[in-house]
Amino acid sequence: MIQKTQLTSLTAVQKGMLFAFLGYTAFAFADIGAKWLTTQFSVYQVIFMDHLTACMIMLAALPLLGGKQALKKIHNIPIHIIRTLLNVAIALILVYSVSELPIAVVYTFVFAKPFYAALFGILIYKQTVFPRHWAAIAIGFVGVLIALQPGTKAFDPMLIWPILGGVLIALMFTLSRSLEHESIFSLGFWPVAGALFIVGPMMIEDFVMPGPQHLLVVVITAFLLSCGVLFVSMAFRVAPAAAVSPFLYTEMIWALIFGFIIFGDVPDLYMLLGAAIIVASGLFLIYSEKRLKKKPVGP
Repeated sequence: MIQKTQLTSLTAVQKGMLFAFLGYTAFAFADIGAKWLTTQFSVYQVIFMDHLTACMIMLAALPLLGGKQALKKIHNIPIHIIRTLLNVAIALILVYSVSELPIAVVYTFVFAKPFYAALFGILIYKQTVFPRHWAAIAIGFVGVLIALQPGTKAFDPMLIWPILGGVLIALMFTLSRSLEHESIFSLGFWPVAGALFIVGPMMIEDFVMPGPQHLLVVVITAFLLSCGVLFVSMAFRVAPAAAVSPFLYTEMIWALIFGFIIFGDVPDLYMLLGAAIIVASGLFLIYSEKRLKKKPVGP
């Protein structure tokens, strides 16, 4: 366990990197829990149980996340509504995807979200993108095509779902720029809470009463999901994005290890090659952004 004295001795960047590692690791383990739950319950019920438990956990942690003021402090309600709808779509797509595909395969296409985010930044916020950024985006899409193998017998139409999930995650992440004055609690709580009213009615028809062992996994999964939201939000608050964003790719390591140990998942060579290209181009994109902030003159 990290002692308080050790944590306070870290720089802001080091704290951000630690929070990012913990947050993205928590997300990876939460996905593993969700994949197991889909073998017992419908996708709708898994999402509802996880989101309801995550809401309760975040409300219990409210004193640490700004108190009642954070609960009441809401700006730009239309953006919150859009993010809630996006969160529902993302949850449905990703939980369904991990129920049908190896987690590492899902991550391969979700990890293309930095490229989608760069494109959304251009379209929505008119951000400037230099030639090296376009090169990283192009290489990343080549990686997607290698992993996807369109036009061949190996092509699986199911892979379209995680690609769409990555696009929607990037859009949701990009829209967070319009909520820069919101509390961490608002950014994490309202999309999760709003999803309950949409997913709840969907699960009624196929509802199955969970047993104690299922509820334990639900609580652990929701706790990890809440920790992921909290730690990643804190990471981006205390450190530059270029320092913490690369830790996103640690999820792939966990997915490969535990996907094989728990579910016996083994991605093929093309999938691994495509994933390696996507990760490398994503890291280059993040590095380029870091250089741009240091020296914002020319490409």
